[in-house]
Amino acid sequence: MTIVRRFHGFSVDPPVGEDRSRTVSLGVDDDTLYEWVDDHDDPRSWPLRDLRNWRVERTRSWRMIADADGVSIRWSAPHSMDCDEFTDILRDHGADVVRPRRGLRRLTVAAALLLILASLGGLLTYALTRTTTTVVTSADVGAINLRAQDVPDGWVELGTTDANNALTILVGKANDVTTSSTTVPAATGVNKTIWDTATARFQTCMGTTAAKDRMFGAAGEQPALQVSGAVYGANSFGGVQMASLTQYYASTDMVGRDLREYSRASFAHCWALVNALILQGYLFFDPTYARGSVPVTAWDFTTTTRGFVRTAVAEVTLPGSSHSYALASAFAARGHYEMTFFALAGNWHDAQATADAGLNAVLARMAPDATAPSRA
Repeated sequence: MTIVRRFHGFSVDPPVGEDRSRTVSLGVDDDTLYEWVDDHDDPRSWPLRDLRNWRVERTRSWRMIADADGVSIRWSAPHSMDCDEFTDILRDHGADVVRPRRGLRRLTVAAALLLILASLGGLLTYALTRTTTTVVTSADVGAINLRAQDVPDGWVELGTTDANNALTILVGKANDVTTSSTTVPAATGVNKTIWDTATARFQTCMGTTAAKDRMFGAAGEQPALQVSGAVYGANSFGGVQMASLTQYYASTDMVGRDLREYSRASFAHCWALVNALILQGYLFFDPTYARGSVPVTAWDFTTTTRGFVRTAVAEVTLPGSSHSYALASAFAARGHYEMTFFALAGNWHDAQATADAGLNAVLARMAPDATAPSRA
């Protein structure tokens, strides 16, 4: 699976294209640096092995310099901290970073991750400060998530800065812990527009309002602990990735109130739809991909564990791909826990059995004492 994530808002010197544009988007994969003008699908590109004096200079502003095709090219952005994630990716692919990373803020897709993580499963989209005391630890919660032993031999854990790691947008950085006292920064600009567009579509699909919605809206309650799982992937099934995220709530009543909304017949469809729109919106960094509808079909999933489980599969478009992918989304709840699970595959028909096995492994750890057959 090849997904080249685009990072926006850079200036380039010398300018490029028929209009001598100075504003471009950048991306990188294992072998190539890409540059798009006005988001056209035909980028300039340079093999990484051919770049000379390739470095990132970081002060209050951000600059990347490389000698390519006998020309010294400079890309720049006004604020260095806005480029943290892209800088991490460039470093991983061989660029020299001249000044150590400063600050914690990350923009583009990653800046939206805290907001996404804070909203999935009933967190508010702004900071909450209510604290909760619990004997359950983040290690307990994280232990439920998908593990290496749950996926076939030959699969690998994808790093957060891996250019092919798409599901980190939905589950966040592996082993990240969010608590009831975590402050969630408000999204701004395009990040906010993408988020608001996709979640409003979920609320319309569910027949509710932002004020009453417990998944993304103001009625949601914050879990005591939330732990992101690792993303695992392979080249089989036309390219495949799987990951999960688990939350622990201080009260089973909080989970019960969520399930009163999520028990509606439309939930599985709407849940798959909103995750597809969020994924598309942030991968393309374009609100156009976060609105409207995508095809959603049933995920015919059978489990041997008790508890609430809803599943569905949405069709998604990915940057740089000539065909669509399937994004399978599952939501489960039992006792104090809520869990979300995702599988992204180029060939869902062949990948489903592997996704079923991965989801069942997570559900078994979520409800180890429950063995009655259940159908999603």
